[in-house]
Amino acid sequence: MSESEFEEFLADAAQAVQAKNDLLEQRHGIGHFARWDHDGELDRLTFSNPDDANVLVAGTTDIGSYSLNTRTWLWAWANESLTDAARRKAARLKTLSDVTGMRIFSDAHFDCDEYLAWELAAASVEHLDGLGCYRGPVGHLWVFWSLDSVKPFRRAT
Repeated sequence: MSESEFEEFLADAAQAVQAKNDLLEQRHGIGHFARWDHDGELDRLTFSNPDDANVLVAGTTDIGSYSLNTRTWLWAWANESLTDAARRKAARLKTLSDVTGMRIFSDAHFDCDEYLAWELAAASVEHLDGLGCYRGPVGHLWVFWSLDSVKPFRRAT
C-alpha cells in the first residue's frame, strides 16, 4: 500500500467507525453515561449512571493506549499489564501489517499524536469488525477498546 493509499485507508476507517459510534449513540445513548468500568478479566465495559438500574454492557477487545505525557502509542498485544488472554485476543491486530504493508501495526511502541491514535483505533475496529470504539481516560493514558457486543442490562435493585 502506498502512503496515499494508507492515508485513504485510515480516513475511510475513521469515517466508518464514526458512523458506528453514531449508531451506538442513537440506539443506546453510549455517550451519555456518567460512569464506565472495565473488567479486564471478562473483556467487558459496563456503562452506568448513579441511581439508575439500567446499564449498558459491552464485550471488548483491547486495541492500545495513547500516552498524553510521552505522546506514544502502545499496542494492547504488547502491553504487559494486560492479561495473557487479552494480549492474545489483541494480537489479531498485528495482521494489519500484512494487509497494509505498514510496520506501524507490528511495532509495539512508537511516537504518535492524538489524531493518529484515533486512526489506529478506527482501523483496528474495522479490522476486528467491531460495533464501535470506546476511548477511556486512565490517568495520563487514553485506552482504546473495540466494542464487540453491546447489550442493555437491568441490575437487580
